[in-house]
Amino acid sequence: MLGPFDLSAIQIGAYEPRWFMRYHHISPEEALQIHLDIRSRKSVAIHWGTFILTDEPLDEPPQRLKRALERKGVPRESFLILIHGQTIVLN
Repeated sequence: MLGPFDLSAIQIGAYEPRWFMRYHHISPEEALQIHLDIRSRKSVAIHWGTFILTDEPLDEPPQRLKRALERKGVPRESFLILIHGQTIVLN
């Protein structure tokens, strides 16, 4: 059993088309499930929006993650989605 972890970096991008990418990358919804499974106190979304690597629009991964957080009732502040270049201080 893994966790709990204080901080996790979990990728949310480069997942479409699923028939091909499911063996290599996870979707935002799967990223949220990993966050929950490993009991991460806080996670940071990574691996999205920098390069066009796969078929989903560059801005889709954070939108899907936000919707998944709402659907599961997980507080948004527990899975951070930073804009490129943004810095934060974690205590």
